[in-house]
Amino acid sequence: MSGIDRILAEHPTVEKESARVRLVEFGPQAVELELFAYITTSDMTTFLKVREHLLLRVAAIVESSGSAFAAPTQFIHMREDAIQHDAHGEGAEEHAAVRQA
Repeated sequence: MSGIDRILAEHPTVEKESARVRLVEFGPQAVELELFAYITTSDMTTFLKVREHLLLRVAAIVESSGSAFAAPTQFIHMREDAIQHDAHGEGAEEHAAVRQA
């Protein structure tokens, strides 16, 4: 977090009074941080470039510290009876319904 604070403090187009990074939650699969900063430009192209630059620097800090970003995870639960029916060529509709759930 201190590295991210430093990036915000040193960037010439970030409003220093508003810039902050805070730990907001220990989520079920990730430690969640909130990064907030006003970019002092009214030009959308400049804003997008500055935002991209800051986010890439944040990503580099996270990775250099030995951490990583949490990847989305999806769990699919199948009923045992649907698996058994499908193995015998039966219950294909039921098996498909379970997959989509």
